Amino acid sequence: MSSIFRSVSILILGLFLASCAAPTSPSPTRTPIDAPLPVAETSSPIAYQDFLKDPACHSDQQTAALNSDHQNDLEIAGINACYELTLQIDASGLSYTGTLNLAYLNESPSEITDLVFRLYPNTTYNYAGQLTVDSVEIANQSVQTQDFLKDHSALRILMPQALEPWKTAHAKLSFHGQVPESNSTYGIFNHDPTNNLLTLANWYPILAARNANGWLAEEISPLGDAVTSETGLFHVIIQSPAEWKVAETGTQVRQETRGDIQEIEVVSGPTRDFMIAASPNFIVSEIENNLGIVREWALPGNEIAQKDGLQVANQALELFSEKFGEYPFNELDVVSMPINNASGVEYPGLIMIGHYLYAPEKDFNIRAMVIAHEVAHQWWYSVIGNDVQENPWQDEALTSYSSFEYLESINPSFLDGTIQYFENSVSEFEKSSGESKLKIGDPLSVYQDQSAAYASLVYQKGALFFWELRKKIGDTSFGAALSDYYQQNAYQFVGPEVLLSAFEKQCGCDLTDFYQEWGVTP
Repeated sequence: MSSIFRSVSILILGLFLASCAAPTSPSPTRTPIDAPLPVAETSSPIAYQDFLKDPACHSDQQTAALNSDHQNDLEIAGINACYELTLQIDASGLSYTGTLNLAYLNESPSEITDLVFRLYPNTTYNYAGQLTVDSVEIANQSVQTQDFLKDHSALRILMPQALEPWKTAHAKLSFHGQVPESNSTYGIFNHDPTNNLLTLANWYPILAARNANGWLAEEISPLGDAVTSETGLFHVIIQSPAEWKVAETGTQVRQETRGDIQEIEVVSGPTRDFMIAASPNFIVSEIENNLGIVREWALPGNEIAQKDGLQVANQALELFSEKFGEYPFNELDVVSMPINNASGVEYPGLIMIGHYLYAPEKDFNIRAMVIAHEVAHQWWYSVIGNDVQENPWQDEALTSYSSFEYLESINPSFLDGTIQYFENSVSEFEKSSGESKLKIGDPLSVYQDQSAAYASLVYQKGALFFWELRKKIGDTSFGAALSDYYQQNAYQFVGPEVLLSAFEKQCGCDLTDFYQEWGVTP
């Protein structure tokens, strides 16, 4: 079992963590809170349906991204933002230009006087590039903007007049970006000259998430995930060198080649982000299942292991659809590529898996565990969103547990060893940390300069929490709770209390003491 422990140890040290050497993140900054104003009640379902008629939503095309059983999801998703984007990628892969036509429905009970966009590529952590907004218009008027965070990752746009509840605003932005080459961070926003591989995570201005207190806009942490966003509809036209093979969130509805340029038109269905990875060197293979297509985008080398990885992704997609609820989209893309300081990264409809995991000497079970974890994020993060800064455990612990379910289906003995290793590792950490009061449910900010604590508590102890919860309330209640959580909150942005209450509802029991004992509630 010691070889399993060593393998899992290697996994956890690098699993999904950003650089550990970065300095402590500055204190979070929130945008001003709009004072609530009394308004007459409005039928929000009707308002959402009317909003979908906005030309920027391209609703007539969006169902192309959904599988046959989810063609009506647009009507139930509560969409309040549509992104009509264009992107022109320079042949060097080091720069791009783009435009955004945003339609935004104010679903709050108060007037809104500003919009806040996140410009993630400007941050040192994870990106180390540049995203510059060149012009902004609202209602055909140029408007004032404010760059109000020290890391330049957020832009406030002051609206020429307040946006009333259940009314729509249109904002037009033009922008350009600079992509680093072979940087030392994740590699999610990067041009790799060795493989001629371009990755464009969060390449466009994206609306910040919003709750009852206003826009959520914090400086980016060097640890964990950066992006907290809400579900929208994306229609994207991409222009790139003709020889490039382009993987992206969503489904291509048109592809044309004009000389040395190709133009690809893509729709996303209801998703909370839009990712792109492109290279002329991709080797593309796919598996078709009852849900749609799982497609592997691989760089040359280790073809046998990459074929096995495609099978794992397909199996995990089918298993989680059976256990949690059906995956609603008709495609899932798996991109194997060099990633720094991580083994995998998730985006809606697209996951990245570290190329090194496919080397012949790497353990299949470790690779399968990573792939299953990232596939599970399609349920926990993509379809159901959460605040990854305030509650990183809500999706990460649950996806780590979900990989347990996959291992249980293919190699129970390896799962037993993994659980034993997790238990030993957490016990050793808690003994060595002495009086540390860190808990699973802590926000990301408390883990700065403590990446080992983050891995031990959020990924390891968090997964063990769900494993023990399953044993406490039984397989039937546990499975029904996760299914209810998924079905009732699809495409929404919810807090951990919604997840935890689902288990109490199914078991008909009070789990307050259990939750407090495990540190997922205060």
